[in-house]
Amino acid sequence: MSLIVCDVGPRDGLQNEAKTLEPKVRADLCDRLAAAGLERMEAASFVNPKLVPQMGGAEDVMAALHRKPGTVYAGLVLNEKGYDRAVAAGVDEIHYALSAADEF
Repeated sequence: MSLIVCDVGPRDGLQNEAKTLEPKVRADLCDRLAAAGLERMEAASFVNPKLVPQMGGAEDVMAALHRKPGTVYAGLVLNEKGYDRAVAAGVDEIHYALSAADEF
């Protein structure tokens, strides 16, 4: 059995912050994590920016990355529209969040 670790800091670590960082700044964080040797990260969240403004500009984040070979850049999606956006933006992996309860 193997374990795959994916850092979610560029996405989950920033989505609840009071200050919204520009896409270029978030891409720079991803670049620095990759340069430090991180092999897999959730670089962006393709959710409704009206509901989660901190994650607005996901496509711009992906476009601004200086992709390091061997690093996997994933995107979080919650629905089909987010999936389509993530694929169009060129993510390497899709991470899908689902809930076992309707309240989520």
